[in-house]
Amino acid sequence: MPDPGLQRLTMHLLPISGTAAESFARHGYAQSFNTQIEHGIIDFCGIRRGATAFIHDSESGNREAIAGAVEAATATIASAIASPTYAVAPAGQRQG
Repeated sequence: MPDPGLQRLTMHLLPISGTAAESFARHGYAQSFNTQIEHGIIDFCGIRRGATAFIHDSESGNREAIAGAVEAATATIASAIASPTYAVAPAGQRQG
């Protein structure tokens, strides 16, 4: 049963994968992540889903590509938080 105290929270995810996005999807890891993490944990707890931005190929050794992926992923999360539709409850108060 979802915790009513968690419903005011929004969870953004920044998963890091050592494999390429294509390999991640081909092996079913993307669907598995959605089922287990987003649905199985976040939804079960009653937390609102925010943005999810993967960083793939973190083990590639290509420092520039990894840095670019990190910048793009964090920009996605930051944009979601800065969105006018993103609601934040005042400190100490629960949101509707």
